Amino acid sequence: MIQEDLKAMLASAMPTVPVYAQIAEQNSALPYIVYQRVLSSVENILAGNGNPPINNTRMQLDVWSQS
Repeated sequence: MIQEDLKAMLASAMPTVPVYAQIAEQNSALPYIVYQRVLSSVENILAGNGNPPINNTRMQLDVWSQS
């Protein structure tokens, strides 16, 4: 799943920064990252090339910090 892959990539790039899905825990210490899926559509572009269909997903990342 794309959310799990994204969270793993962010954790490997910034191992000390917490990553939350959709909303951060209340009173989370800064810095932290919040991600959410904004759009997900299925595209079948070419005949015979849409099996399985291409899942076109757009994600939003919000990074919160003091500076």
